[in-house]
Order: sequence, then C-alpha cells, then structure tokens
Amino acid sequence: MSTVLLGPSGSETTLPTLRWMGSRPPKLPVSNEKQIAEARMSDGTIRYAMFKRKQRFMLEWGYISLSDLDILKGLHALNQTLHFQNNFEDATWYDVIILSFSYAPVDTAMRQLGYYSCSMTLMEL
Repeated sequence: MSTVLLGPSGSETTLPTLRWMGSRPPKLPVSNEKQIAEARMSDGTIRYAMFKRKQRFMLEWGYISLSDLDILKGLHALNQTLHFQNNFEDATWYDVIILSFSYAPVDTAMRQLGYYSCSMTLMEL
C-alpha cells in the first residue's frame, strides 16, 4: 500500500492509512492555481505578470482513531514549513504549509468509540 509522508524535512511522519466508511474511497485531489497580476500602465495598456503556480493538496480521512488524529493534530501544531510526499501519485517531495485542518467525530451519538473524520489542505511553497 502506498504511503503519504508529512513533517519537518528529515523527520517526516507516515500519515495514518486512508480509511473510510462506505463503498467509495476518499479522493486526494490536487488543484493548481496560477498566480496572475494585472496592472494598467500609464499609457492605458494592460500588462500581466505570471508567477509560479501553487499546488494545493487536499487530504481526507473518513475513519481514523484518536491516536491517528493526535498525529495529525501534532503536525498541524508545528506551524512551520513541512516536507510532503504522496506515494499514491509519485515520489516527488514538496515544501508545503498546512492551510486548513478540521476534524469531527464520525458519529456524534457514539463519541465514546473514538473514531473521527478529518481533512487537511496543504499548499506548496
């Protein structure tokens, strides 16, 4: 099974195995956004500046234990540039930051079971 690694450079952590409930496995979408700036010159013409595209990686876990959630919370708490590799796609390493992180109990009626769903969005630097 492929792995997803994230952490400070040199001490990356293998992220929890992607588990889910139901028949559809979670997707690991990647979005590419071009950075474009538009400026009007003094002669009235418009010029465009193109910058490096930034990729965003969206990770989702549909069913993880509290100990796996604690690993993800710890990575989120680092507040620094992290090293990311998604072996489901390829072996390329990316320097990223965590843009968003959220989690919730899988079934609020049975919180004592200790299973959670979680999502995280990473942005390439």
